[in-house]
Amino acid sequence: MGAAVFRHAVEESWLVHAHDTRVVRLTDDGLSALRLHPRLPDTTLTAD
Repeated sequence: MGAAVFRHAVEESWLVHAHDTRVVRLTDDGLSALRLHPRLPDTTLTAD
């Protein structure tokens, strides 16, 4: 299930790959979309 969620997030451009790494970055659109999920507090979605 996690792979399907990841794939969907990449397809929707909610996550983008950093150049030449396995690192992904959450986009503003992704943050907005994930905020709609009722069980994810903002602290889960933001970096410190």
